[in-house]
Amino acid sequence: TQGRFALLTNYRDLSEPETGSRSRGFLVSDFLRGEQTPAAYMQEVAEQADTYSGFNLLAGDATGFCYFGNRGEPQPQELEPGRYVLSNHLLNSPWPKAERLRRRLGTYPNADLEVSLTPIFEILKDNGQAPDPELPKTGLSLERERLLSSPFIISPDYGTRSSSVIAIHRSGWGQFDEITYNPEGIATEWHSWPFQLKQALKA
Repeated sequence: TQGRFALLTNYRDLSEPETGSRSRGFLVSDFLRGEQTPAAYMQEVAEQADTYSGFNLLAGDATGFCYFGNRGEPQPQELEPGRYVLSNHLLNSPWPKAERLRRRLGTYPNADLEVSLTPIFEILKDNGQAPDPELPKTGLSLERERLLSSPFIISPDYGTRSSSVIAIHRSGWGQFDEITYNPEGIATEWHSWPFQLKQALKA
């Protein structure tokens, strides 16, 4: 309801050992509990970047939207309004699954979110795998790279277990929906939490 949000992914590179001394999970909760602007917070994170294993962090509020990955540029980026895709590499890296989602979400009209979030969940449930020549090389076996190349991963031991959509209208009304899936990729629960920001977003 304060309008603050943050998202985190790990940076996948098996040739690089996990050496960070701090938990990456606190990067999200510390921002959400704090009062710093996204830009100020990201600068603080950047100054401590070498104390974490690889990560990508997005953080924003009504004042701005920032990205920082400690395996990319040394300084945080302030992002302009637009559409971005983040996987387990750097922001907007053209991994096959990221590009699949970019194409499909890029043509989806924002106004339709007021009607239903279901089509977005259907887009997110894309389990098509990329052709072998397009697979990234992150130190995994070819079989594993194939499995992880789809936006929605179905596997008994490692796969997509939930999808979340947060949609906020300019008026400040928002909807946070989450679907939980079993190892076969079948939806088992759908939760929906409407909320109202304490102030409307700027035009």
